[in-house]
Amino acid sequence: MATFNTRDEADAWWGAQSEQPAQAVIQIGSERYLAAFYENIQHRAIFPFSVVERLHAIRRRREQKEAGE
Repeated sequence: MATFNTRDEADAWWGAQSEQPAQAVIQIGSERYLAAFYENIQHRAIFPFSVVERLHAIRRRREQKEAGE
């Protein structure tokens, strides 16, 4: 896993890849991210795993609420 201190460092690394991997797990500071390359539109994106974790928590709360009603 590639690690960086700043988002700018991660962006520079991601942009400098001669062959873009479809996905890579990276770490910026203490947080993990999914770096994804969309070849069909030539777009790079970096998504924090914490977004996914929050989404799962929201879904769990909703399911619990629905089960209790």
